[in-house]
Amino acid sequence: MDWRGDLRELTELSDEQLQQLDEADLRELATWADAEAARRQHEAVGVRQFLTSPEYLGAGSVPWPGVVDECEAIVEGAYNEAVLPWGVGAGKSVTGALLLCWECFNLLPQIESGEFWARYGLSGQKPLAMFVLASRQQQAESTIFREIRGRLDSSPYFEQEYPTDKRLRSHIVFTRHGQRLPLAIRVLPAREEAVLAADVWACVIDEASWLVESRGPMGDSASEIYDRIKSRMVSRFRGDGLLIVTSAPRHLQDFVQRRSREIEEGSEPKAYTSRRTTWQMVPALIGEIQSGQCFEVQHPTSGAVVKICNSLAGQYARGADTFWRDFGGLPMAAVSPYDPHAQHFLEKCRTLQHLPEVDGGQGVYIHCDIGLRHDACCLAMVMAVGDKATLCRAKIIPPRDDTKEVEISDIREQVRYWRSQGWYIRQVSADSFASESLLQQLRRDGFDVRVVSVDRTPAAYEALKAALHEERFIYFESEATQLFEREYAALELVEGIRVDHPPKGSKDMSDAIAGATCEALANADSNMPLSEMIQF
Repeated sequence: MDWRGDLRELTELSDEQLQQLDEADLRELATWADAEAARRQHEAVGVRQFLTSPEYLGAGSVPWPGVVDECEAIVEGAYNEAVLPWGVGAGKSVTGALLLCWECFNLLPQIESGEFWARYGLSGQKPLAMFVLASRQQQAESTIFREIRGRLDSSPYFEQEYPTDKRLRSHIVFTRHGQRLPLAIRVLPAREEAVLAADVWACVIDEASWLVESRGPMGDSASEIYDRIKSRMVSRFRGDGLLIVTSAPRHLQDFVQRRSREIEEGSEPKAYTSRRTTWQMVPALIGEIQSGQCFEVQHPTSGAVVKICNSLAGQYARGADTFWRDFGGLPMAAVSPYDPHAQHFLEKCRTLQHLPEVDGGQGVYIHCDIGLRHDACCLAMVMAVGDKATLCRAKIIPPRDDTKEVEISDIREQVRYWRSQGWYIRQVSADSFASESLLQQLRRDGFDVRVVSVDRTPAAYEALKAALHEERFIYFESEATQLFEREYAALELVEGIRVDHPPKGSKDMSDAIAGATCEALANADSNMPLSEMIQF
């Protein structure tokens, strides 16, 4: 081995200068040279080689060509943010996972040498964090996090140089010569407070437009979480790092669509976005189109003729709008957030410190939203005086353990219990779905009952929304009202006329409160005690 030649190349010292060094100096220089050669070899690895070579992440299944292209575009462009509003199954979650692996590949040698901490003026005592966030922790664990762990554990490079601590299942920590390094990849539910104290270098917010715990100004929590992570990255690392936001589209004003449009305007040189359809990314679907197994349709926005593989023909036949949303990466123009500023007004109206006292002289209205199978029944009791409404009680009645169903008798007993407390119940209402038996039994118990639908028209929700915005509706904090807040803030307005929950969401408690509020306000005059109704 020509070690002097290697030293000449790495140190730019001449043979004469090398000969003047003693044995101790040469050993020290040779140690440095080994480290420098390893560093240069590491830096020479490009992201495409890293993703496809068996030595790195290509030891298992090689990522799809389109995914590799996207990763290369993001890395080579030195972007610190990537927003990917792709179709379902197009590989956006895998792309996020592979990019986090790439960040680990680059960071670990710098963390081990201390170079990383010196660059940002940090002590290195606090671990560096990478997060995978999703609306449900189980969702994040079963998609991106599983992909990351599988890729790292099958990589010869990581197993030899920076093996993960196999004893840990909830998060990933790297080791070097048996010692843990201060870098961890964690899975968290998508909540703003989850990242408050962390030094976040990289993060994937998965399916950001579908987060149901809505707090943001546009009716989503993604914007709040995004802002929190960006502020941590800027304050700790001067904006370096990588924030990846992925989602299938929801509607034109969802967070990912808004953010993608902002980037497309071209004012942010370090932010990247791309729109990919499912049939553009999945190799099997690409092969179908190339072999002529496809049909042609007109693109809904550009008007261009688009070839779509036959495998998706059934999905297209079920509905063009939802097809283009789910597989074509296009949001539905017919869907928009029902109350974009919901959280602001909810917080203003959540003013009661405790449950209202029983008032037997004031009439109250109860509305039941019945979900019998694998669901829950929600009840709300509202009292109105003039144009002001108060939520008096809210109750979630879960399914029974043995039958897995909500029993009509449990709902009936709850209403009767409230009456036994002294409440003057003027009316009990329920939607027409599965309510006939309940209302019949309550009528026999002496209650005035009525069928009230909050789905056929938006009237009930319009009454509740107006009361919230004008601060004419007040309520307390409880498990039931927390559910109401999450549901109400995530509601969508479909085709301008129908209020609905997002896919995989619910609106049971918000339906109950909307129905009770609307009925109470509509009959406010009759709610007053007799002494106040009589005018002398």
